[in-house]
Amino acid sequence: MINANKELQRRLLEIYGNNFVSEILAAEIIYGDKDYDEDNDEFESKHINLPVVSEPYSLEQVHYFLDSLDFEYPNGYGLQYLYGTVWMKDGSWLERKEYDGSEWWVCKKTPKIPEHLFKK
Repeated sequence: MINANKELQRRLLEIYGNNFVSEILAAEIIYGDKDYDEDNDEFESKHINLPVVSEPYSLEQVHYFLDSLDFEYPNGYGLQYLYGTVWMKDGSWLERKEYDGSEWWVCKKTPKIPEHLFKK
């Protein structure tokens, strides 16, 4: 089991440093088993949103979002349980990925356009 809040904050801290909270623009995270069986009460499905942050910027809104992720979920081999995207003000984003039962956050950035594609 792993805490979703601590996992996301650890990854944001690695990439964006101590001021990552003020860099978050929007987020959408879904917790639950995509193959969820309604007869199985073991997992609760949650849809957690952080609307696009508008000016004036509200740090309370981001903290409320992060606090809503304060739950444990199974992170071992098996199904994916956490899905989502966190958009950052610099145009990059974190995207949830899964392979063979392992889950993690991947940072994506728009690639630089190669020089040879510009007209001369």
